[in-house]
Amino acid sequence: GGGDDGSPRSTQRCWIGDLDGEPVGSILCTREDDETARLRCLLVHPDARGLGLGARLVTTCVTFARERGYRRMVLTTVDLLHGARRLYEAAGFEMATETPGPLFGSELNVQEWTLEF
Repeated sequence: GGGDDGSPRSTQRCWIGDLDGEPVGSILCTREDDETARLRCLLVHPDARGLGLGARLVTTCVTFARERGYRRMVLTTVDLLHGARRLYEAAGFEMATETPGPLFGSELNVQEWTLEF
């Protein structure tokens, strides 16, 4: 099994960060394969940035993946997301590849990042 049922055996999960009871952030851990988890959809509302929420979400997601027995975690981002990149670097992720190309109607560098456990 591996759905997001909240059980100790689940291999995928979503977290919602809140500020004063209002949802202001999210992150997902999804299963890529038996050994690889994927960090997805790190979002923090502009009003909640700079408060440490993004770092806490990333740490929570990475800890979950490690505790579930994954050997690595991967993510995809773009070069313009400097704040997210700093969070990923602080968590130990390293850029594996960077590919220029059009994305969402703009010329962006698509980056693949990896964290080995």
